[in-house]
Amino acid sequence: MIDQELDFRLTNWARYYRDRPKVHVPMLAKLIALLGAPEDFYQDDSKSYDPIDPADAALVEKALCSPLYPEKYRLMMCVLYLRPGIRVKRLGRALGLNRHSFCEETRRASVMLKNILDFYSRDKTVDFKEDKA
Repeated sequence: MIDQELDFRLTNWARYYRDRPKVHVPMLAKLIALLGAPEDFYQDDSKSYDPIDPADAALVEKALCSPLYPEKYRLMMCVLYLRPGIRVKRLGRALGLNRHSFCEETRRASVMLKNILDFYSRDKTVDFKEDKA
């Protein structure tokens, strides 16, 4: 469905935008700040993640928000990567697509997104700080 390079870039984008520090500090963080963490609290986080590339995440965000990219495809990609716990069958049903149509639409969405990303990566005049779209 989605090629490996685009999947890596979308995963990087999702990690950057989904895993940002929240404005409101959760109650657990406040308790840890006051009382300290239990001894085995940090030992569960033994996964090693690839570093996040904020510049590429901004480029992917710009491509996803591009007026060239249809809203239906934007919603599909955002749900697939920002909410990975939602089942694909449920998403397809919400969009009114059967499984085969959903796979085909996902392929089209990924090809279109990859083309927009290629265009933005070659176009050096795109300003990521000021959204003109």
